[in-house]
Amino acid sequence: MDAFEHCSVAILAGGKSSRFGTDKGLTIFQHKPLIQHVIDIANKVSKEVLIISNDPIYQNFGTPVFNDEFKSKGPLGGLHVALKNSTNNHCFLMACDMPFLNPELFHGLFKNNHYQAVVPVHQHQPEPLCALYHSSALPSVEKHLEEGKLKMTDTIEQLNHHWYHVDENCEFYDSKMFANINTISDWEN
Repeated sequence: MDAFEHCSVAILAGGKSSRFGTDKGLTIFQHKPLIQHVIDIANKVSKEVLIISNDPIYQNFGTPVFNDEFKSKGPLGGLHVALKNSTNNHCFLMACDMPFLNPELFHGLFKNNHYQAVVPVHQHQPEPLCALYHSSALPSVEKHLEEGKLKMTDTIEQLNHHWYHVDENCEFYDSKMFANINTISDWEN
C-alpha cells in the first residue's frame, strides 16, 4: 500500500498507563516494543509519523517526538500536539497500544476526508484514538482543553464529523483490529 501523500500519523505514547502499571508502549509484545508494531503500521500509511509523548525514551525509535503543551490532559492534549505539529492538513491519530490495526482501515477513513473528524465505530463503540482529524479542528480542540472538557467524543461531536462503521461487512475486518492493551490481563490474552 502506498503511503498517503498529504496525511500524517501521530502516535499517542507515554501516557500514565495507570491501569497497566508501567509504560505500555515499551512493553515487549511479539518480540518487540508494543509501539514498534504501531510505528510499522504508521509507516505503511504515511511518510510523516510523529510520536506524542513527554517521555524522552521514545526518541530512541527514530521518529520525531513532540511533548504535550497542555500537560496531563490525556488524549485530547495529544491530539492538540498532533494537529499543531503535523505538516499536513490531515492527521491519523493512533494509540500506541493497538498492534492489530489494518492499514486498509485508513483508506476507508480517508475516503471521508472532507470532515473535520472521521471516527471508526466498532461494536457500537467509537474509536477516537484511531481516527482521522483535520487541522481545522485545532481551535475547537484548544477551546475544550482550555475549558477542561477532555472527553474526546464530546469534542468530536462539536466538529463536522462522520462516524465510520466498521464491521464484518468491511473487506479488511478483523474482530481484534481495535483491541488495545490497557491492563496486564489484556496483554496476557
